[in-house]
Amino acid sequence: MFETVVDQADGLRRLFTPREPAVIPVGCCAGTDACLRQAGVILAKLAGRGHVPRLFDRLDLDHDLGEVQAHAPVDRLLILDHPLRLARWLDERAPAGGAAMLLMLTHRAEALPGQYATVKSIAARQRVRRVVTCFVDAPSVERRREAHARLATCVGRFLDVEIAPLASEADPDGLGEAALARLARLELGIQGLAPSDLLIQAPFALSRRAH
Repeated sequence: MFETVVDQADGLRRLFTPREPAVIPVGCCAGTDACLRQAGVILAKLAGRGHVPRLFDRLDLDHDLGEVQAHAPVDRLLILDHPLRLARWLDERAPAGGAAMLLMLTHRAEALPGQYATVKSIAARQRVRRVVTCFVDAPSVERRREAHARLATCVGRFLDVEIAPLASEADPDGLGEAALARLARLELGIQGLAPSDLLIQAPFALSRRAH
């Protein structure tokens, strides 16, 4: 067990060499597989712009943390997690002006009540002041626009939080230049971010694996 923990800690330390990466908080509100696929698309787009991105998947804390080990310096770190757990994580780390979170969502209309409840819970924590929507399964620009409009109407009417789409209507695949520019505005430069910050709530997973 102790060797495993040391190996994982060493891998996480390499993420922060030579400087801390910009953190992009991503809340998964759709199926895990769909969120992971979309995160992969985002990583590829960032890499195409010259960045060295990595994904830290905190959805299943039993996974091998060695997956995030990187031999090259990382300058963009996507943290994929359940949105409320991610909001709690941001509570102590967001800058004074607050933070933003990318929410990966389904476009299905029946999911609206749950999506609204999630945004309401996020907004109640005070530190996340803006959410950006990404509808991972929308088959067209029209469906993506309709899904965002439904959620934005409810949020705008009842909650004190800014909501905007990641993609513009001109982005057929949802990740054009305009979307990447919006994604850049989600980045958090969390000063003093250490590898231990990524291991929040993970010790139980390490101890379970050791049995």
